[in-house]
Amino acid sequence: MKLKSMKTIWSLLGPFIGLLLVLLIFAIAAPSAFRSLYNLKTIVTQTVIIGTGALGMTLVIISGGIDLSVGSVIALTTVGIANVLNAGSSPWMSVLAVIAALLIGFLCGMVNGVLSASLRIVPFIVTLGTMQIARGMAKWLAHEQAVLAPETWLNGLMNVDPEPAWLLFAPGVWIMIALSAIIIFVLRKTVFGRYVFALGSNEQTARLCGIPVAKTRILIYSLGGLFAGISGIMQFANLTVGDPTAASGSELSSSQRW
Repeated sequence: MKLKSMKTIWSLLGPFIGLLLVLLIFAIAAPSAFRSLYNLKTIVTQTVIIGTGALGMTLVIISGGIDLSVGSVIALTTVGIANVLNAGSSPWMSVLAVIAALLIGFLCGMVNGVLSASLRIVPFIVTLGTMQIARGMAKWLAHEQAVLAPETWLNGLMNVDPEPAWLLFAPGVWIMIALSAIIIFVLRKTVFGRYVFALGSNEQTARLCGIPVAKTRILIYSLGGLFAGISGIMQFANLTVGDPTAASGSELSSSQRW
């Protein structure tokens, strides 16, 4: 019994112990500047964009799918935010920009889900196509160049030295941590989380058990797109412009982070 519990503990803590060993090696071998608090904050802040997108990819991969359009959706989102901010000078434009970003991501994910679930097309093929479509739309809306935008509170989401200072890390870091906690809760404690695992284990068995496979898969991809939209908000905050070439290759990085 004790051996089984030790194996369980090791399976949970093993990856974190490996990560700590890597950090320890770099801390010893690297210059003293690497061990500074500012450098640590910079490294953590730089993980927010990919880390947030990886949360949505987690749902997709556990369910047995793949989404190659994440990077293009992030780029499209940054362009959408910049265009909304340029549409007016009202303080509420930044709020509308956030809503637009979330809506863009959600709709892109929904399209992926509908095409793969309803038409029974392999997700790899579907998302490969929507990756090109989203990237093309981003370049078309941006006229093949970066879209400048006025400064708003969105620019502060990725500040390494946040305001107020007691936050220690950029607001985007705390947002990513909160979203991670939500995903963990959903996967472990909700019916939807059980459905996600069931689809990834055996889709045919899940269908025979009464799980609405098509609706669940559409929801999974929609949530994956929503997280890509949030990642796009962080990307915009980091770049402060709408960049149609941003996040190229992020779909692979998000999968690796998962």
